Amino acid sequence: MNSPARDLLEVAARVLADDPSASMADIAGAGGVGRATAWRHLGSREQLLSELYARSLSATRKALARTLGAEPLVTPEVVVDVVQALGAIGDRYRALRQLRPLDDTARREVAAVMRPLRDGFVRGQAAGRVRADITPELGVSLVAGVVAAALDPRTGASDPARAVRDAARVLADGLRTEPGRGTR
Repeated sequence: MNSPARDLLEVAARVLADDPSASMADIAGAGGVGRATAWRHLGSREQLLSELYARSLSATRKALARTLGAEPLVTPEVVVDVVQALGAIGDRYRALRQLRPLDDTARREVAAVMRPLRDGFVRGQAAGRVRADITPELGVSLVAGVVAAALDPRTGASDPARAVRDAARVLADGLRTEPGRGTR
């Protein structure tokens, strides 16, 4: 994708995060271009949402690779890093939760992207670093759920980044093999 289109996608992600009902004209205006230029670079609203969704998956894949490493091993400390990284991505692309609900295909795509986290839970449990009484699938769901809950505007968090940080610590504490040893 060429640079003007990349720039407009950045603008679109920001505009839609602030106002999911923003029109293509709103996005074009925020990007300093006309509607025809925005349409040429971004396509229809559905094409735009599809491209933002693909970018969110790519960003998630990269964030997991960065936080988990080549041989994923989940520890409570790593969970904090993962939740914070995914929280930043979720905040950036938060409009997608409203505008592009997950269908079966998207659920499979998300599961494939989250596979390294699941594998990290398996290795973390085998190494005795995280509780063994939860399934790796539940561990992944807990991470995703904590991120979603921390970013949900209905929770009333005035500072989403802080909410994500706090939720990450609470989850990490709950995953510890030694109860009572916090991440403070």
